[in-house]
Amino acid sequence: MLILLLMLLSIIILCGRLCLYDNKRFIPITFTYFYGISILYLISCFRWMVGFDYPAYYKIFLSGGAEYFEPIPKFFYYIACSLNSPVLLFFLFSFFTLTFVLIGIKDFSSNKYESLIIFITVFYLESLNIIRQWLAVALMFYAFKYVLKKSLLKYLLCIVIAFFMHSSAIICIPIYFIFNYLPFILIVGCSLLFLFFSEQILSFVFSLSFLGLGKYSGYLKSFKNAGSQKVVYFFYILFILSIFIYLFSGKKKQLANFIKLSAVGLIFPAVIGPQLGIRMALYYNCFYIISLPLFFNKIKLHFIKRNVFLVPFYFYYFLYLLTDYVNTSAFSPYKFYFIQEVLGELK
Repeated sequence: MLILLLMLLSIIILCGRLCLYDNKRFIPITFTYFYGISILYLISCFRWMVGFDYPAYYKIFLSGGAEYFEPIPKFFYYIACSLNSPVLLFFLFSFFTLTFVLIGIKDFSSNKYESLIIFITVFYLESLNIIRQWLAVALMFYAFKYVLKKSLLKYLLCIVIAFFMHSSAIICIPIYFIFNYLPFILIVGCSLLFLFFSEQILSFVFSLSFLGLGKYSGYLKSFKNAGSQKVVYFFYILFILSIFIYLFSGKKKQLANFIKLSAVGLIFPAVIGPQLGIRMALYYNCFYIISLPLFFNKIKLHFIKRNVFLVPFYFYYFLYLLTDYVNTSAFSPYKFYFIQEVLGELK
């Protein structure tokens, strides 16, 4: 369970900046943030057989074919093959995924420390699994700046690039219009309506070939998945909490815009099942990384008091989901590429 210990250590060190003694911090702020992101790069880029996709992608590497890949992952594949280094394939995926996410946090978050903690505890393990899609999600998270600037052409260009990473990125097109133009009541109301009529919508969605969902229809065989269903419930809780904060904090437009995105994110698991739905919802739910600090800023608590609550809450979710997930073994024990045999024996 080495990865759990490393993750816990990272969060503790990050939160060390909250520990004050005689009005002085035990650890400099700049060091704690640098340490946190360094640990993420180390764990992600140099892992060995960690994550559900790793064994499958490794077999693809050995077989000498990546026809299933989109152009950009295929390019990564050819680079790794040319150097005869399978770990390079996962290094490239992880490096660019983390870089896009961290730049997005730096540019958009009102509190980059809280955003980093949210990413670590809610999204990080998933980024070690569905690596092609998370590369596309990370790029669209970074491209959010074009939504804020209302630069439609640049945003569409990012969608095209993300589409060449993972074809599901096409569902990001509505984000621009939902965030900037569509009314709050319309989006939230329609989202709730979709939740009640999800079964009727299911077959229709999969009949739309341009969405590229046909090849993922196999996920519907396990429509009810324990781990995925827990993730869905967690985002229900976050959505309800966001609504309450929005209603009792002056109904700020910026908060309303993020609620619209999270409302749409609730639709996918209800319509196409939690297993596939939570993956499609990532393009909308990933903005919790930057929106939750905005919502929690509305709670009349000092930064330290707020995080005394938030950090255990997120970390409890992280442990609760992982320890009861059907494929926990995909993440633990953790193995580094360079000392895989040694660390692979640690339980």
